Amino acid sequence: MSSSIVTDTNDQYSWDTIETVFDDYGEIIERITSYDNGIQKIESFLGGQIQFIAQVDTLDISNWNYKLSEFDQYGNLSSRGTVLDNGISYQWYYELGQLSEFVQIDHNNAKSWDHIFATYTENGEISERSVLYDNGIGLYEEYEAGQIAFSYKRDQNDVANWTSIETIYDEYGSKLNRTTLYDSGQIKYESFENGTRRATEQYDGFLPWEAPSEDGGAYSWESIYTIYDASGELEHRETTYDNGVSKEEFFENGKNVETIKLDLENAETWDSIVFNYDSDGRIAQSTTQYDDGRSKELIYEEGQLKAVYISDNADAYGWSGKLSVYDDDSHRYFAGTEYDDGDAIIWLFENDIKQERIEVDGDESESWLMKVTQYGDSGPNTVYYDEYDDIPVDYIDYLPMYAEQF
Repeated sequence: MSSSIVTDTNDQYSWDTIETVFDDYGEIIERITSYDNGIQKIESFLGGQIQFIAQVDTLDISNWNYKLSEFDQYGNLSSRGTVLDNGISYQWYYELGQLSEFVQIDHNNAKSWDHIFATYTENGEISERSVLYDNGIGLYEEYEAGQIAFSYKRDQNDVANWTSIETIYDEYGSKLNRTTLYDSGQIKYESFENGTRRATEQYDGFLPWEAPSEDGGAYSWESIYTIYDASGELEHRETTYDNGVSKEEFFENGKNVETIKLDLENAETWDSIVFNYDSDGRIAQSTTQYDDGRSKELIYEEGQLKAVYISDNADAYGWSGKLSVYDDDSHRYFAGTEYDDGDAIIWLFENDIKQERIEVDGDESESWLMKVTQYGDSGPNTVYYDEYDDIPVDYIDYLPMYAEQF
């Protein structure tokens, strides 16, 4: 056995010394290279063939502490490992020089995960990968031709509001389908095209082929079905509630344009409600049809309520219509009721404080035609008008054409 030492006395190279050890036959056994920066590389040989290479950062000038590469009997790389200063270790395994497995371990809790494990095909393409995160969430992935094809996440420590998420990908690695099971029992199915979500189905605590649970599940709805356009914008959504009410919503460019609610099992006092929205997605009008035949219409401008009209279409009440009108500050300034006998009572307000009450005798059952009561600081003051010509101009609009207000 013999050895030789080469020293870079004039600092011409990046290393300081190279020590080489030979066996009795003159074949190299070991070579130790000490670099100027403190890194030391140790190479071991057997029969002249490299066995392993170890590197140590003795002066802590790099972000790693230790590196080791091992080789098989033919000189092919069989494994390679690195330990970083932060305690993370990387380990690569090879077969005939081709990468087959990869392992990462976070020994000092430097990252949000505990370990990562991956396997590769004989062509060196990733086949499977699993990740265990510090919070207990586990991730498993499968790949085809190096492209992700399937993934499964599970919340083992109950740190998230879901239990599992399963995703299937197309041949290009874009999401195709995703199934999420929530802690509440809710199940959500999502469909994608070219990675863009196109539809979702949500069920509250039961599978689509099962009957709903007796308690109605965790939410007030049984199912929600949503459709998205090609750009992923919300287009259509249907919700079925536990009490039998259904809600259908229509959207354009992600903004609500119409909503229809139907009481299919007579759980509410109304039969249907229709909402219409302006180009900015703000409510413009709503119409409610009640079980007793009444209808109520609300009118909005720029999302602000301007008028409410209620009509008795089934003649269930003593009045035929009621109207309230609001100013730009949402204060009601007009409220009127038209009765079945032709009479009408109108209230005028200012900042929600009543100012006048106007009563019209439409069926000529009174000795007067109009009665006006004004409310002031001194109390109410009532004036009767027996003839049409006696009515002041300010009140003419309420007689005889007051019905136009309705």
